[in-house]
Amino acid sequence: MPTQSYRETYRPALIDTNIPTDGRANAAAALAQTFKDFEAVGANRLGQLRAEQGRREGAEAGRTNDPHFRTGLASTTAYGQAYNDAATRSYVIQSEAAADDAAIRLEIEAANDPDVFRATFGARRDAILKEAPEGARAILAEVYDRRMADSVNRLIGARGLEMQKAAQADVVEGIRRSTDRIAQLRASDDPAKQELAEEEQVKQDMLIESARRDGTLTQTEVGALRIDAARSVTAQTVTYRFRAEMDNPYGDPVAFIERLKEANKTSNALPPDEEEKLVTGLLNELQEKNALAAAGRNNMKNAQEIRWALGDNFATNAMIEGTLTTNKLSRMLEEDEIDPSVARTLYNELQAGNDRPDDEKERFSVETTLLEHTEQEIGQNAKLSWKTRRELIEKRRQMSQTWRGTQQAQEGAARIDRALRILPGTPTALLDANTARQREAALTAWYDQVDGMPEDKRQAAAIEAAEKVADEVIRGNNNRKLEKMRQRLEAVKRAAGPVDEMGEQERADYEKDIADREAKIKALEQAAK
Repeated sequence: MPTQSYRETYRPALIDTNIPTDGRANAAAALAQTFKDFEAVGANRLGQLRAEQGRREGAEAGRTNDPHFRTGLASTTAYGQAYNDAATRSYVIQSEAAADDAAIRLEIEAANDPDVFRATFGARRDAILKEAPEGARAILAEVYDRRMADSVNRLIGARGLEMQKAAQADVVEGIRRSTDRIAQLRASDDPAKQELAEEEQVKQDMLIESARRDGTLTQTEVGALRIDAARSVTAQTVTYRFRAEMDNPYGDPVAFIERLKEANKTSNALPPDEEEKLVTGLLNELQEKNALAAAGRNNMKNAQEIRWALGDNFATNAMIEGTLTTNKLSRMLEEDEIDPSVARTLYNELQAGNDRPDDEKERFSVETTLLEHTEQEIGQNAKLSWKTRRELIEKRRQMSQTWRGTQQAQEGAARIDRALRILPGTPTALLDANTARQREAALTAWYDQVDGMPEDKRQAAAIEAAEKVADEVIRGNNNRKLEKMRQRLEAVKRAAGPVDEMGEQERADYEKDIADREAKIKALEQAAK
């Protein structure tokens, strides 16, 4: 529409206002309208910039505990409106995250108790609202109330599920106890206990049925539980009867298991896997009982052996000292404090009265290797007189206090035995006559060497002296063996006759035999050096 001039708008009636003009007034009016349009565009752009600034600063402030919402006239500006909107969104997101973290922690602390959670979370809600800026309280209250409702509903559901599981556990435990009672009663041959078993069975059925009625167990779970209870009763009844069979001195547990397997083929009271599990358990019980019985017998035997060893030693010492009497020996035998065979030997010695003469060869052997024998072995050596036994035991006690009773002496004796190819710990009585003589000779030579040294040097020189004796023993043995091999070689040559008169094969065998003997002699000569 064309712009209407002032004159045209406010022209008085019946007055001619068509005053001649040069157009300047219209140009001024158009310029003013242009400025007004520019002003409107500028104001709109400025409002957009302020709104953007408000959104940015509001979002940043909303992440704090006090977003400083704009109120009054400040909230009506583009900046204020944008600030409050952005601050509200950011504050709500921040508050929901804090509420979630607090709810998760307090749910755990409440241990599925909705009342405890409601109290602790409600206290936190009130504390947060009290410290929150007034403009944010409505938002916070809505956030915390919604989160509380969600958590309480979840805890109520979890509490119900927990109570149901506890109830199911109680039912299962009750059935387990009832099953055990039924099995014990049925394992008895007493008719009265059989009647009690039937009563217990009725109680068990009532327990299962009540659990179905109150919703603790589903119909499917009830069916499975009845089957498991019946099989458990059967298995435990068999187990109790098997234990009675094991305790019966005339029972046959293995035959019992065989009868069980045969009976189950026709009755099918237990499925194959349950039968196998039951049989395995019975066999394990049988093995464990047998093992315990064997261990008990071994313990009794070990205790008896220890008791006998102490008694044998006491009686032997008493015999050596001349204080052993028939009455004392009889009492020890009645108290099972002495080996009957030892008691019999000592009794015969007491009855004989006079000492028997020594076996001089045995006395020399024992005296030479005195520390190789225990006092008990010496005391029970029937080849020696009681007087000699007392003397040798006393001599052994004195000798053990000298260098011969030291660790170095034990190692030296062991090295001599190794040189003679005697196994460690082998007593002289178990050696052949030749090896026993060699050991006695070597030990005697060793004792003489060390005893000939100053007393303060004997212990330190014991091992070195033993090695020297061992080398001499080895060389002496090698030399004796070498001499025998040489003599045997000459005897073979003489017996063979002239070589020229031998056949081809005979000569080859002869030459091979001679070569082997000479090679062995040469090797032994090297070892004897």
